[in-house]
Amino acid sequence: MNGAGLPRLVRAPEWWHSKLPPLLAIAYFLLGRAEAVAWPAVAALLPFLASAAGTAACGHLWNDLGDLEADRRAGRERPLAALPRRRRTALLLGATLLAVFPWALLPPAPLAWALLAAELALLAAYALPPLRLKERGLAGALADSLYGHALPAAITAALFAVVAGPGRGLALAGALLLAWKGAQGLCGALVGQVRDRRADRAAGTRSFARRFGPRRTLLLVNRLLLPAQAVAFAALLAWATPALPWLLPAFALHLLWTAWRIHRRWGHGRAFYRTGYPGYAYLNDFHERWLPLLVLPPLALGSVAGATVSLLHLALFRTGLDPLLGLRRGAAA
Repeated sequence: MNGAGLPRLVRAPEWWHSKLPPLLAIAYFLLGRAEAVAWPAVAALLPFLASAAGTAACGHLWNDLGDLEADRRAGRERPLAALPRRRRTALLLGATLLAVFPWALLPPAPLAWALLAAELALLAAYALPPLRLKERGLAGALADSLYGHALPAAITAALFAVVAGPGRGLALAGALLLAWKGAQGLCGALVGQVRDRRADRAAGTRSFARRFGPRRTLLLVNRLLLPAQAVAFAALLAWATPALPWLLPAFALHLLWTAWRIHRRWGHGRAFYRTGYPGYAYLNDFHERWLPLLVLPPLALGSVAGATVSLLHLALFRTGLDPLLGLRRGAAA
């Protein structure tokens, strides 16, 4: 196992640019609300990011470990399966320690700690026997949405609410945040099950999409869960309007620009919405590439520390500015 192979082993290209930036957007927003942003507050981002990366690595490693036999039956090969048992154990232990130990450098946040414990427990319950929730139909999709989206967002909000200090209206924002991320997580989980249904059939995995049927699953996602996600997200942006009045207009412009590209530039018709999941283009792209940038100005303009964070974000993560800067980043940094 070498350094070049480590991102592939933990599947970093699948989460570095997609899962981490929306979490950082939450942290940036809460830090930007503080009256004064000092280096100690901004420094909390480093151990938090390390823990988030360790937690994501844990989830994928535990999932691949639990899938070794199912992958063998389906003819799929994961890099983890090729590792000797000793190296596999060391990698799993290292990822777990990376998820937990950085919290020793963070301020006391009991709610965030409890949520992190729930996150790690759910990751294990989803992938590993005896529970192995991923094979239990709707329970697997719900678990996926919780550990993949809702719980990480709640952990971030609970931690940086402590780091940044008290604020008004955070209870309502927390409810909207959970509604948004919960719906987004369910969308992603069910669409992923539809995409993987043939491999799941070969492996004997009984997913919700296999039981409910791929067509009906996509209808459920596109007609119920996707609108719920969009409404909850727009409501959260509306809540943030007094502090960041440009968020809602920017989101509206993104929706219009995306629709123009899909229907005018690329020539797709109504079948685009019937045969796939449009949420990746309309919502996920905004969450991952633009939202962190749009919440950064108060932090960047508030102090040298905040400006430094902004530059680091541009260097480490894929953003909506990359095409303008001529950058192509498809894998983890």
